[in-house]
Amino acid sequence: MKKNAVVFSSWVPSQYFYRANIYLSFIRDYFSDCDVYIGVNSESDLVWVDIIESVLPEAQVALVDPSLSLNSDVPGFQSALKLLKDSKNEYENVYFMHSKGMSYPNDATWFISCRDYFMQFAEKRKEFDEIMEKDTSIGGIAHIARKFDMKTSKHLEQIVSYMDNTKTAIQVIPQDTMWLLTHYVIKGNIVKWFLDASKEEFFTTNLQDRYFFEVCFPLIVDAYGKRRENQVFWE
Repeated sequence: MKKNAVVFSSWVPSQYFYRANIYLSFIRDYFSDCDVYIGVNSESDLVWVDIIESVLPEAQVALVDPSLSLNSDVPGFQSALKLLKDSKNEYENVYFMHSKGMSYPNDATWFISCRDYFMQFAEKRKEFDEIMEKDTSIGGIAHIARKFDMKTSKHLEQIVSYMDNTKTAIQVIPQDTMWLLTHYVIKGNIVKWFLDASKEEFFTTNLQDRYFFEVCFPLIVDAYGKRRENQVFWE
């Protein structure tokens, strides 16, 4: 079986270094068999890169171009996905996560957010792998989603616009769920399908949408013709 991969978007300014190890230790402990690609968002202290190298020495790390800067995890994902594309590696599953809650100044609020989203998602990694191995109709699974009529939204059109449709056949099956909080897993062949057909502007344009990787990017699963699942519905 192919390896799995982690794509992690991070933002760690110096005042929050004491929080940082919890993210890296969970990646190390629950995804030790995975290749790891990390985007470091603007305004992170570069000592964060040294911390990454000390905990995850095999991880590939990319600094976000300041021109892509956005108050969001988005540019970190763009930079990490560029690393993944350039690697030309193929994976069974690709796990998307980010340093959820890091921007909260209150430590209690940060920890609740990190625990309820990032940590719980990581702890379910084995379960996600088993589900996707058993049911090949599933292209991805999110920790949290909500009902939303994606057929009437422009999100699918938006993500497809970053693909060169002369390179791939797009099979659109819009679904009625919107993934939330950017903690999800997508089949590696679907991620590779998108990256192989992606236009360079996907990696070099400021996407100007802080929710792009929550709402829009997961629709590559729909465009590929597979089903998205989730574990928790928000009303």
